[in-house]
Amino acid sequence: MKRPKFIPARWSDIRRVQEIKLISSMYIWIFLVPIAAKLLSQVNEVANVEIFGYKFEILLSLPFSWKAFYFSAIFFALATILHRLKGPRLIHDHPTYASFREEGKLDWHLRSYANDIDIDYDKFILDLEENMAEFDGGVHVGEKYSSSIFWHLYWIIDKSRSSYLSLTLIFYFCGFLFIGIVVIENFIWVAKPMMLAFLEVFGPLID
Repeated sequence: MKRPKFIPARWSDIRRVQEIKLISSMYIWIFLVPIAAKLLSQVNEVANVEIFGYKFEILLSLPFSWKAFYFSAIFFALATILHRLKGPRLIHDHPTYASFREEGKLDWHLRSYANDIDIDYDKFILDLEENMAEFDGGVHVGEKYSSSIFWHLYWIIDKSRSSYLSLTLIFYFCGFLFIGIVVIENFIWVAKPMMLAFLEVFGPLID
């Protein structure tokens, strides 16, 4: 069964998720919320304000959305840290073969990337050349040979360390979940009075 394309299941997909600007913009909440909580803890939870003779009570506790954004940022940060520490080096360094070649790297540079996830590079090359001979009618040469080595190693590495990959995905899912809760809560807050007004006007007609 093929994996759904919209579900990240490889390290390269995680890398693309990290490029979403929303994630980087969330990190400010890690610092903002604790500061605000510290300041609000030093005042009363309710402030009485009088404007033009009318008295109002203002709640000074942290809004739920701030708390949700804080935990979202925490989960995003954990996912990013885990990706940096346990994500394969080849995926970090080179998203494509063109990127690999642009830095002037040659085939032997791939040995260190293979060693990074405990792949026997010599055995990998031997097996790949045997597959080339069996399925492609011969071992590739030149740039085609180098490209084949890169991409076949890349595909193997991209699915390695699956336990860390799964944990990284869980952290990202939790981060987006908290954002989704805030979005849904705000939608309900806006839609509820509109729905009540609609029912007030058209309710008798429906009955």
